[in-house]
Amino acid sequence: MINFFLIAILFFLQFGQAKEISITIDDPEVKETPLFDSKKRNQEILKALDAHQVKAALFVCGMRIDNAEGKDLLKSWDQKGHLIGNHTYSHLYFHSDRNSLEVFKSDFLKVEVLIKDLKNFSRIFRFPYLKEGNTNEKRDGMRAFLKEHKYQHGYVRYTSGGGKHRVGFGETAG
Repeated sequence: MINFFLIAILFFLQFGQAKEISITIDDPEVKETPLFDSKKRNQEILKALDAHQVKAALFVCGMRIDNAEGKDLLKSWDQKGHLIGNHTYSHLYFHSDRNSLEVFKSDFLKVEVLIKDLKNFSRIFRFPYLKEGNTNEKRDGMRAFLKEHKYQHGYVRYTSGGGKHRVGFGETAG
């Protein structure tokens, strides 16, 4: 699925009239798929980005890369100059009553330990499932927590207007 979207975006960059685009990839994994093993899949994505001189932001879910192969994957993205952001350790569904603000904050900090020493680590955070919590207290509490830790919210945005299309992330949380 990632490959399809990446190819579509790269095609658009090659033949479209894009002036600016942000490519973000969530949840890198080191499991095998029918088409590629994890190492080959990662190499192909990086090769395609390099071929089009495109930099991306990789939002890391810690449980998927917390092993030697995962550390190699992160190292390869870091060496290529791509941003590395936080996507929690366990990919918890924050919109659920089962996941409290305190549990979510703890899970957030658990992945930071794995990525904070990378050269291209950036304090950007994307909520799993793009859900900021099912109550105002959870949403506002996490936004304050992100601000306290100097993180930007890595939301997904698509805007169109005046003949321009834009996908991006940013802005300080809160």
